[in-house]
Amino acid sequence: MQNEISASCDIGKENDKFFINLKQRIERFGIEIPSVELRFEHLSVDGEAYVGSSGLPTLPNFTINLLLGFLNYLRITPSRKKKFTILHDVSGIIKPGRLTLLLGPPSSGKTILLQALAGLFCWICSIRNQYWIYM
Repeated sequence: MQNEISASCDIGKENDKFFINLKQRIERFGIEIPSVELRFEHLSVDGEAYVGSSGLPTLPNFTINLLLGFLNYLRITPSRKKKFTILHDVSGIIKPGRLTLLLGPPSSGKTILLQALAGLFCWICSIRNQYWIYM
């Protein structure tokens, strides 16, 4: 047990030493670390989903939804999916060198917001937005 504690202290000291040396080198050579500012305005995300009993993840529902999706693709039947808004007209600025906390209740769109800003949104969602990255 004592060896584990001393090993973790040694690792912590090595990390501190590494970052102190890195900071000294950056200051010595005058290297400027780039900072990124992210601004987004009027970000809106819409999605489609099955509502009611057809939205439950069961094998019969999956089969029926798959068949209806194929028929909808061929324009034989209308879509049973309902459109809904996940994010509506969200704006903000994320400044460099600052800790940003994103809080909200469950299913409020926190993950969708981060995915939209990262460009990793799902294929079901449609995004209408303007956002800029400043360096």
